[in-house]
Amino acid sequence: MSSGYRILLVDDNRQIAQAVTLAFDCAGHRVDTAVAPQEAFSLLAQYRYDAILLDLNFTQGQTSGEEGFACLARIVADDPTAAVVVITAHSGIRIAVAAMQAGASDFVMKPWRNAD
Repeated sequence: MSSGYRILLVDDNRQIAQAVTLAFDCAGHRVDTAVAPQEAFSLLAQYRYDAILLDLNFTQGQTSGEEGFACLARIVADDPTAAVVVITAHSGIRIAVAAMQAGASDFVMKPWRNAD
């Protein structure tokens, strides 16, 4: 069994999930993926994660982050010590600050643009 971290990636884009999983696998970490918040909640009920990488948008065309913020609120309510890193391609400093105020441990901009 790997001695690396166990990470949950919550992102609806399967190509991004594959790229992130490959990168962390190569570094010796285990990544579980969820393409929607409900799937993430199911995994969180089963496993303890060292880190959760959470996208903010799950519905095609949405860029408000509301879905991700709702997911973040539930994760933090269920486990206030959860290490949640919010990731998104559609935002700026205002969203980053809001994510941190909502309980995220950190915030990262995706280094790519999602195809429409």
